[in-house]
Amino acid sequence: MSKPMDAESDAAVILRSVDQPECFELLVDRHFAALQRYLRRRVGEDVAKELVAEAFLQAFRGRSRYAPDGTTALPWLYGIAANLLRMNRRSEERRLRAYAKAAGLQARPEPDGEIEARLDAEALRPALAVALAELSPGLREVLLLHAWGDLSNEEIAQALGCSPAAVRTRLHRARSQVARRLGLPVGAEVEIVAVEGGPQ
Repeated sequence: MSKPMDAESDAAVILRSVDQPECFELLVDRHFAALQRYLRRRVGEDVAKELVAEAFLQAFRGRSRYAPDGTTALPWLYGIAANLLRMNRRSEERRLRAYAKAAGLQARPEPDGEIEARLDAEALRPALAVALAELSPGLREVLLLHAWGDLSNEEIAQALGCSPAAVRTRLHRARSQVARRLGLPVGAEVEIVAVEGGPQ
């Protein structure tokens, strides 16, 4: 007896979709919401709608070249989305800076009193937006795939086509730069919350 389609692995669905293109819809159903949520946090609602559609279109067109490396195709899809985001990088940086400006942020926040090891980043959204905008594109990509995409180092490496060691290094650098920008000691844990809701 064959497995129900819902129980099929992503790799099996993609492989089957090469001869039965309509099967690819199952992959879209499984991962559309996660990919759109990640893209919306990065570039806002309107651009995210366009990019998520383009990401799945590119995935569909390239499905015969998919090389499974794990149980889920999500890192592969995030890799496609990362390439699309590279083409929209200026738009993202403008959005982050506009959000910070609209919130009235002029300079680095000066924390009062002792800084706890973990801060509620909700209060630091404007400063966080600036800190993210000031990261190099490569560091920002790794940090946000980790924080917003909820990918492991291995999955990020798969998505970006680099080694897990490179991901660990970039993630450490990104966290250190964000902590410094927020006026925190390096190593302080900062929750990288979404900065959506600001100007698009």
